[in-house]
Amino acid sequence: MARHLVAALLRSGEWRVRVTGLDRDIVLGLDETEELLGDALRDGRAIYAQADVCNLDQLTKGESAP
Repeated sequence: MARHLVAALLRSGEWRVRVTGLDRDIVLGLDETEELLGDALRDGRAIYAQADVCNLDQLTKGESAP
């Protein structure tokens, strides 16, 4: 569900997004949403940060998960 929201924000052209996850690197699939996200990651409209979404400090300070 979160990736669909990210895709909607990117499609609007009005937002830059930060995508977080526990994995060191983001894994993209082959569907259209993933293609849009991949393009945004390459051109800087989106960034990926390894973070634990249950850790408020990591989310608000932009720190990475251990």
